[in-house]
Amino acid sequence: MRHDLIVIGDGPAAHTAALEAKRLGADVLLILPPESEPGFNQDFSMLRRSLACRILTNGTGGPRAARSQRQIRLAACDALRRIESTVAEHVEGLRLDLEESKVRQLRKPFRFREPLVLEIGSELRSAGAVILSEPSRPRRPEFFPFDDRTICDDDSIFERSELPRSVAVIGANEEGCELASVYAALGASVVLIDRRGQLMRGIDRDLLQILHPSMHDAGIDIVLNEEITGVEVFPDQREPYARLTLSSGRIEECECVAVCAGRVREQALPGVEEIELGRDASGFLITDEFCLTSQPGIYGIGDVSGLSRNQALQNHLARVAVLHAAGLDPELEDQAPHFVHSIPELATVGLSAEACDRLDVQHVVGVTAYPPKGGWGTGSEGGLLKLVAHADTGRLIGVHVVGICAGDTLQLGFEYLRREATVNHLAGAILNSPGPAEAYRLAARDALSQMEEHNRAYSPTGSE
Repeated sequence: MRHDLIVIGDGPAAHTAALEAKRLGADVLLILPPESEPGFNQDFSMLRRSLACRILTNGTGGPRAARSQRQIRLAACDALRRIESTVAEHVEGLRLDLEESKVRQLRKPFRFREPLVLEIGSELRSAGAVILSEPSRPRRPEFFPFDDRTICDDDSIFERSELPRSVAVIGANEEGCELASVYAALGASVVLIDRRGQLMRGIDRDLLQILHPSMHDAGIDIVLNEEITGVEVFPDQREPYARLTLSSGRIEECECVAVCAGRVREQALPGVEEIELGRDASGFLITDEFCLTSQPGIYGIGDVSGLSRNQALQNHLARVAVLHAAGLDPELEDQAPHFVHSIPELATVGLSAEACDRLDVQHVVGVTAYPPKGGWGTGSEGGLLKLVAHADTGRLIGVHVVGICAGDTLQLGFEYLRREATVNHLAGAILNSPGPAEAYRLAARDALSQMEEHNRAYSPTGSE
């Protein structure tokens, strides 16, 4: 039997690819890995962290607002139930979409006989193209004695049967900042430890200057420039705990340690190793801008390519792969928006002011409070929206937001950036007022003022 496309994998990226192919009218087969295979049932920890932060962002009724320890625990348990319920609804929604779209699905062992020919049971199935969506897993440094109770990774901590009262998060990367935000909002005592001197790399400095004190105010003890030199686990206590020794000699004791050390490739899906595919040193597939691997007709999407676990980006690349496999010309994004579901939320796209300095790009910056003061009535203040534009033309080259629903607000800025809009355009745009979008107009006006100063300084008549 021949299909236009075979998609292999389980989870959002694979489901998106199958649905997009079906929408195009293609004969598509989705192969779901056997449930008996360990590690191949799609994990939704990324989705869980994102939803948890969003549910807990409105802290007015959250655990921190409770007065007694008992109230805190009850409120935390209620929040966890809401998080798990929301994740379950999302996963079920994906499955229902597949069924309603009549996407053919098989959950059977398979193996490749040829690059575009698969043996499934006793049948041979061929395809015009194959899309692989292998999972990844958290990297587990040997230094830590993982037991998934006291010492966890950023996935397994969600599998604990009880909410820990104290958590040490190792790694101030995206996963670490999100986890720290979640457990602090759930009422746990949280310490965030990293050997580097700042939170997440690559994030605009002004955003981090808001995030850092906000996390501290939420009860997160942020410890930077510290190495973990010793780990002891005491499992036989009435309440098991871990003791961490830091390079400064500082001791931290906690009920649970969550190690956020990045991702590594999961073992290959059974049946995939029969074909030779180019992989990098970490085992991730090497793909081009269309997600095409070294084998013609075989694409890699999702975690399999080692790209960001940003679900929005993965869904976009799944669509790119399907369109390219169908012989169409997918629209590629030169710059992808980046979302961090910490509390408060961060969202960024394009160049930061620091990157412009490194690249010697003449630029101006427009900054305003986000949400605009007195303009939304959410009670969530202290955020920031920042625009970066070319100093001479005013063309938008970067948008950076920190604050409530920052990811949603960034979408408007991303569209302006894609269309090469100028800050002059934004300053005169008709934007909902009062509302968060109005911040773009205010930041654009600030950038225009900076452009005027720049032009005076660099014009022949304006030089002193």
